[in-house]
Amino acid sequence: MSSSSSSSLSSSSSSSLSSENDVTVSDNKTNNSKSPAKSCKVCGDRAIGYNFSVITCESCKAFFRRNANRQQAC
Repeated sequence: MSSSSSSSLSSSSSSSLSSENDVTVSDNKTNNSKSPAKSCKVCGDRAIGYNFSVITCESCKAFFRRNANRQQAC
């Protein structure tokens, strides 16, 4: 790597890599400002989407997926 490209990297912002590659790294948290944050209807955590017809977080999704088809033994 030449000294000019290393100085280009150090002077560039953290949101872009080198100007030669034109690759931009973005933060997903700032890009989601278009849609409001949704909360899980079970526990109130940040929701990821609809699972079993209810908007849930990743943890509740995993819990209900594991227990939805389980047969109860008496």
